[in-house]
Amino acid sequence: MIESSMERRALPREIVNVPALLSFDGIIGVHPCVVRDINAFGACLSAPYYIFASEFDLLFRRVRC
Repeated sequence: MIESSMERRALPREIVNVPALLSFDGIIGVHPCVVRDINAFGACLSAPYYIFASEFDLLFRRVRC
């Protein structure tokens, strides 16, 4: 039987699941990804490839209804 893991983050993550674009220094163009969840300390991103960069720009629109 698999037990669910307990959330241990200092701040809970807000699930957003919105499309976004990544931009890297030295790489031409923008690259698609999805921002899965976010809080003041970070975000979970999904992309169709591995991202090996210590710095990047993230552009997404966050709209609440």
